[in-house]
Amino acid sequence: MYSLYGTTAAACNPFSLFIELTVTHSDLSSNRTVGTLAACISLMGRIVCTFKTRPSYILSDKLKLCCSVILDKYIPPNHVYVIIWWGEHMRKKWVLTTSIILILIIIITGGYIFVKQQQTKDLEATILKTEQPRIEKYLTYNYVGVHDVTLTGTHTNPTGVIHVEGYVNDDPKLTFDAGIYDDHFETALDPTTENFPLLKNKDRSVKTVSEIEAEEQNN
Repeated sequence: MYSLYGTTAAACNPFSLFIELTVTHSDLSSNRTVGTLAACISLMGRIVCTFKTRPSYILSDKLKLCCSVILDKYIPPNHVYVIIWWGEHMRKKWVLTTSIILILIIIITGGYIFVKQQQTKDLEATILKTEQPRIEKYLTYNYVGVHDVTLTGTHTNPTGVIHVEGYVNDDPKLTFDAGIYDDHFETALDPTTENFPLLKNKDRSVKTVSEIEAEEQNN
């Protein structure tokens, strides 16, 4: 014969109470506890519980289902099954609600990642289209024998500067890296291979894109 007691500890809101349930065996003294369960009980379907039940076969499985009933007085043994039904019902509802929330989180996160990737691709395409003529002008003016420029992609360094990668003269081995430090590319270009074409000026001086355009307008 088992007895189940519930004592109200504090009110969480008008629809829930914090209770502590204690299971005792009728053959034991009234103050000897076989196991305890602490749970925040809610009629709104939200269950927050912390189990304090000690390992014991005595109603241990049944106690774990008693998470959805508000108790504030003595519960006769024959009411245990009502408590179990409520606990199982609310547990299924909680599992269903949690599953739906997780699915929504996955969908929203996946959608956000997809949109960000698409925005990155669109931004890269815009940068390559805008900077292609400027980088071509700079390379053909300042370097010997450059007649064709191919841009392959972009990346952003840790300081937030956008860099454009590419190669010249239809040779993927003749690569370069161009940094865009202002609104558009000007002059920050570094060859990334030893066989890259040489600079035209022996003193290794170069003209920026703006200087080249100004020279073209004056001629």
